[in-house]
Amino acid sequence: MLQRRSPHIQYLKPRMIGIGLIWLLCLLSNISGSLARDDYAFNRAQAEIRQAQQKNITGLSLFNMGLTTLPPELGELTQLSHLDLSSNQLQTLPDVVFTLPNLTKLTVTGNELLELSPQIAQLTQLQELDLSNNSLTELPAEIGMLQNLRQLSVLDNQLTTLPPEIGQLDALHVLNVGNNQITHLPPEIGDMDSLGGLWVADNQLNALPHEIGAIDSLSWLNMERNPNRGLPEHVFRSRTNIDRYHYPDNEALLAYYQMQWQAARTAQDSLLLLLGVVFAGFAVLFAFMKLPKYLSHGKRKRKR
Repeated sequence: MLQRRSPHIQYLKPRMIGIGLIWLLCLLSNISGSLARDDYAFNRAQAEIRQAQQKNITGLSLFNMGLTTLPPELGELTQLSHLDLSSNQLQTLPDVVFTLPNLTKLTVTGNELLELSPQIAQLTQLQELDLSNNSLTELPAEIGMLQNLRQLSVLDNQLTTLPPEIGQLDALHVLNVGNNQITHLPPEIGDMDSLGGLWVADNQLNALPHEIGAIDSLSWLNMERNPNRGLPEHVFRSRTNIDRYHYPDNEALLAYYQMQWQAARTAQDSLLLLLGVVFAGFAVLFAFMKLPKYLSHGKRKRKR
C-alpha cells in the first residue's frame, strides 16, 4: 500500500526552498553592496590622490574611507611627507606605500592590520610611525633599519614581544607598546640612547631588563597594570633622572621613588648653589686683586 505524504510536509518543502532563495538573494545583495562600497571608497581615494598631485600637496589624509586597498596612483605622490590611513579596513599595508621616498609620518591607526611587511625598511626618512589599534602579533626585524624614526606607537595590538632589532633605533625618542600581551622586553632596548619616554602599561611584564638602566635619556616610564610587583632597583640604582614613573597599584613604591627623586633634586640644587657661591667668591677675589692696580692707574692719570 502506498503511503500518502502528509500535506504539512508537502507544504514545508516549497516554503523551505523559498526561504533558501530569499537568503541567497540577501547574501548576493550584501556582496554587491559591499563591492559597491569598495568601489566608492576606491574612487574617492583616487580623487583625493589626483587633487594632491595637481596641487603638489605634501600631506594626504584618506581617513575613514572604508578602504581595503589603496589605488596604485598613490605611488606617483613622490613629494608626500605625511600620509594618514586611519580608520579604514586594511589588513596589510599595500606595497605602494613603501614607494614613497620622502614619507616622514605614517599613521595607520584603527585598521585591521595582521602583519607589517619587512618592506617598511624602505621608508628610510620615516620619523613617526603610528600602528595603534590593529591586530599585529609581531613586528618585523626590519623595523630596526628606520634610523630616523623618533616616535613609534603600537598601542592596542596583540604583540607578545619586541624584536631585538628594536635596539637599533638610535634616534627613537618615544616608544608606546601599551595594551598588548608583551611578557618581556629584549635586553637590546638598553642600546636606545635617545629614548626619553617608554609606555609599556597594560601588558604581561613580570620584570624589566637590567639593561634598561643604561638609558640615560629615559625620563618618562609607564608600566601600570602589569603583573610585576618587584622593586626595579636596577633601573634607578645609578640614575635619578626619571621624573614621571607610574607603577602598578603600589602607592608605597611611588612614594619611595618620589622621595628618591626629591633627594636627588635637592642634592643637585645644593651643588648648583655651591658652584654659584664658589664662582661669586672667585669673582670677588679677582676684583680685590685688580683693585690696587686700578687705583694706582687712576692716581697716575690725575697727576698728569
